[in-house]
Amino acid sequence: FPIGYAQKITNLFFKDLWALDRCTQAESALFHATLDARVLAHVKAVPASWKAWTKAAVLTPSSTSPLWVDYMTIQARIKDYADSLGISRVMVEQLWWAPI
Repeated sequence: FPIGYAQKITNLFFKDLWALDRCTQAESALFHATLDARVLAHVKAVPASWKAWTKAAVLTPSSTSPLWVDYMTIQARIKDYADSLGISRVMVEQLWWAPI
């Protein structure tokens, strides 16, 4: 199951909802950052399973699989950084993609 592409498509959809102002601030706070090479370049100590995000895949989806645990670890690091700036993960991703 190729979750690398699946997470990107899903998270881009949520990012579009945010950009179009179709969700509340509370809802957007739950969104995950879209993981790709540009975003991962800003994350300290990216787990090996996500170094090549397009190849991130699992045979049996499970919340205990190492790949899922690594994904959640990356999202937690991005959330911690976003929280330190007082913004959402979506906004951090925007800053990384389109620096002001």
